[in-house]
Amino acid sequence: MILVEALLAVVILGVGISLVVQSLNVSRRNVARSLDYTRAVFLIENKLTAMLLSPSSSSSLDANADESLQNFGQEYSYNFEEKSLTGDSFKYLTDVTAELSWKTGRRENVLSVSALVFDPSSEKQE
Repeated sequence: MILVEALLAVVILGVGISLVVQSLNVSRRNVARSLDYTRAVFLIENKLTAMLLSPSSSSSLDANADESLQNFGQEYSYNFEEKSLTGDSFKYLTDVTAELSWKTGRRENVLSVSALVFDPSSEKQE
């Protein structure tokens, strides 16, 4: 009887340890994915801010910019798009959309950020 109880205790302990190890692997994967998105947010925010603060930002955003950059040992590609809003209320506003994509294993990740740019010095032609 004692041998059966010991065997049962070892089986229960083995199942418990394997579940703990499996949950640690899932946690590690989730932390790595969160780190990827955090890096992507910093990269797209820095690139978008640099483009919006540059004096030639409107001319550099007229055509879609599709470029790639190597950062943190990973290949990121981004795309910027500028759209003028219509209507008298929106004549000084421009919608700028930035999209950053990267590949993690077999998974394709995409982060999209949109911002409204207010420029009272620009007169849009209608």
